[in-house]
Amino acid sequence: MIAKRLILIFLIPLFGFCQKSKNNDDLLILLALFSTAQLPNSGVNLCTGPANGTYSKTGQALDQGFQDSNRKTLNLISTNGTLENSTKLLNDECKLAIVQEDIFLHIADNSSESSSLKLSGMMEILLPLHREPVHVLVNKSSSINSIADFSGKTINLGPQNSGTYLTAQQLLKGRGLTFTERNDPPEVAVDKVANGEYDGTFYVAAAPIAALSALPSTANVKLIQATLNPGSTNDWYEADGRIESGIYSWHTTTLENNIFVRSLLVKSVSFNDISVNEFLDANFDNASGFASRFTQSFQEVNRKNAEVVFKKLPLAWNYDAVLNIKNIPPPGLFQSNFCAGAAGGTYDAIADDLIPVIEAAMGLKLSKKNTTGSIENAVGLFDGTCSFALVQEDTSSYLANHPSKLYNVASQAHRSILPLYYEDVLFLVKTGGGDPITSFTKDALKNKTINLGQKTSGTYATAVSFLAQLNLNPTDNVEFTYESASRGNELVVEGTNDASFQVIAQAQSNLSTDTGKFPDGASIKFQLIQASGTRFGNYNNGGTILNANFRNWHNADLANNARVRAVFAFPTRGIADTNIRNLMEEIYRRQGTGDLPGARWTGITKASAITHFRSSKFGTAGYHPKSVEYYLEDIQTSSRAFHSEGGIHR
Repeated sequence: MIAKRLILIFLIPLFGFCQKSKNNDDLLILLALFSTAQLPNSGVNLCTGPANGTYSKTGQALDQGFQDSNRKTLNLISTNGTLENSTKLLNDECKLAIVQEDIFLHIADNSSESSSLKLSGMMEILLPLHREPVHVLVNKSSSINSIADFSGKTINLGPQNSGTYLTAQQLLKGRGLTFTERNDPPEVAVDKVANGEYDGTFYVAAAPIAALSALPSTANVKLIQATLNPGSTNDWYEADGRIESGIYSWHTTTLENNIFVRSLLVKSVSFNDISVNEFLDANFDNASGFASRFTQSFQEVNRKNAEVVFKKLPLAWNYDAVLNIKNIPPPGLFQSNFCAGAAGGTYDAIADDLIPVIEAAMGLKLSKKNTTGSIENAVGLFDGTCSFALVQEDTSSYLANHPSKLYNVASQAHRSILPLYYEDVLFLVKTGGGDPITSFTKDALKNKTINLGQKTSGTYATAVSFLAQLNLNPTDNVEFTYESASRGNELVVEGTNDASFQVIAQAQSNLSTDTGKFPDGASIKFQLIQASGTRFGNYNNGGTILNANFRNWHNADLANNARVRAVFAFPTRGIADTNIRNLMEEIYRRQGTGDLPGARWTGITKASAITHFRSSKFGTAGYHPKSVEYYLEDIQTSSRAFHSEGGIHR
């Protein structure tokens, strides 16, 4: 009764106010305030950033979106930023966190550490947020005109558990600079740069930054361009940013081609008490209102920007978030098929090995379905055709960058259960005739005809990825055919095509018996092919294939040739995953006792899987949470914040 009277006491003046008001917004705001006061707390922590900073204000907007969609409030936790947030997510102190997208570069740089392995597998991208310019503020008297001038200076990189520090490390990488490092919060370092105590400071935050705005127009400071080392192959950052003149009273010249870094909302894979579709709708639909109420940077939260980030970073997304961004309905029922590959191939044999193990461990009855390969299998894991499948590890990257929205969603519709064996990436070229291909370069491929494999095969996905490195354009006059890899090789032997891709396991043994397709004396050879660049984390240049005495037409070893891992995969949604642990234990038990026959199972162990994760750029990203838990349960995971030693930046 007392509670009812209190509500009436509040409502009477509210209704009186609304009758007098001609603006319905007043009513909406007051009703929103009243309803918010009644919402229960979710008990969910969202790690943001320093108090009153952009991350803090963005957290307030996200909290409102959570209230609107999930009818509960979030606990907003102030932190130093990205690296601290990642540590708290790792230690389950936060279920949601705001991080910079280059956290994935940090994971790649530290992939051998167990903490990075665990984080890469437990963090999902939920919502891309705003871009932040990298401010590099220097004292005018320091004689610093670029990052290359830092040697011998005193430079502040930010706290070692902050996003500013993370980005500073990436921009300093490979420069060989030696300077005195400081680790003050950048808002504190600004005044020290202005008075000459420090020569410079990094500061990653949405502009205008309050601490920089507070400097007088006569301040003895300037901004220099934030750039990567000129020799860097890192194409992660957007380098088209501008910091406009006049945004700060002392900043009188527009800074062009400055690096920006995107911030992201991520969630722990263990946190499922959230209506993802409704939450994203609430943020997308109300972005303008949230920008007015909380921070203008929220204006950048929209599906168009989310699409851009998805193409750039096709790993570690929450599946329901991708369905929302792409506006694709979830699939229906799954068929009891194990999708293998071409009849008689290695995938076909692996499927025969695994089906009885799955049936015994998970109580299922499966049929084998032969397919053209990885792309068809990955799409099948989305549309319900496949309950289990074998795919190449590079398939998700290909699908995420395809024009088809269905393919985009399919890239996140499966999770790997365990890594299998490496497959060699072969590039067969003809050596007869005029102007043969002598290297895998843009100039060497001009005016050539190349077979890429069938368009739903893994060979095709790999071929497209490798050709993307070369930035081919229509004027290069390269023609493509799309025959099976086997037929493509025949076309090279016949002299019809100049080259052909093939992805194949155990090339030395599998191709040595193919005497009909590779006759002695043929004018052909295998050309060395390697992956490079940050987008090629799925590949390993560690293969040595085809001994010099393989055939009389192939007279040299190919060392450090590219290879890609085959994986055993499972749908992200749609099938109960409670017995995955039993399945994995049974697979490794049978492999250990020799019950899984053939050279294809040699070396497929739990230890080799962890070795693979440590060498992969993105660790356990893309693997099923229960799989990650199984692999890492015996590894001591460090709880300290991620950081590396400063001072000398090689």
